[in-house]
Amino acid sequence: MENSVCVFVLLLLVPSVVSAQGDIDAVIRELRAKIEYLQFENQAQESRLRVVDEKLQQQKLDLKAQADELESLKSKSNVTEKKVETLTRDQTVSKVAFSAALVDTTNEVQYGPNSNVTTLVYKHLVLNTGDAYNSQTGIFTAPVRGVYHFVVHIHNVFKGQIAEVYLMKNGEGTYMTFEEQSSGRGTASNSITLLLEVGDRIYVQLPAHRQIYDNWYHHCTFSGHLLFTM
Repeated sequence: MENSVCVFVLLLLVPSVVSAQGDIDAVIRELRAKIEYLQFENQAQESRLRVVDEKLQQQKLDLKAQADELESLKSKSNVTEKKVETLTRDQTVSKVAFSAALVDTTNEVQYGPNSNVTTLVYKHLVLNTGDAYNSQTGIFTAPVRGVYHFVVHIHNVFKGQIAEVYLMKNGEGTYMTFEEQSSGRGTASNSITLLLEVGDRIYVQLPAHRQIYDNWYHHCTFSGHLLFTM
């Protein structure tokens, strides 16, 4: 009797167990489906992130290219600006010329002989375009880098005496102008073309124990002008 009851109870429980097993399988299938969906979504998200990252990398490259181009434009602009400044400066100072004589009065003047070297000051200023020559010191100062031409004339009235001067550049002699005669009067001249830097100084010196002569006819002159800038 008892065995019959147990069998009966087991028969009653079988549908419940089967039903429970079916529910578990359904839940597992649902979980698998959700996992597969999440995996799909994750892959899709990764794909979208890769696309976004690629776009960001491309934007970075574009920004760098733009920055490089901007820097290049700035450099070109600076070069252009400097060229404009140089052209403006050259146009401003390209007209340089002067001409001066020693005597600025109606008197006759003998220069030398002296025991020391003397810088000659040409006071009778005929032309000083660009104001590069100083009639107080006798010194020409180059206002711009370029090629200049200078001419020196001297006059000698002293029989048997040497008239001699040197054209100086920054304390160093360049060309000499020399005259000596046995009688009467004599003149001599010399010229030179020089490449000068800004600030270079050109002037004429009378050596020790030498002499020259000038009067209102302006025999002794010092002239120069800019040929072209460099």
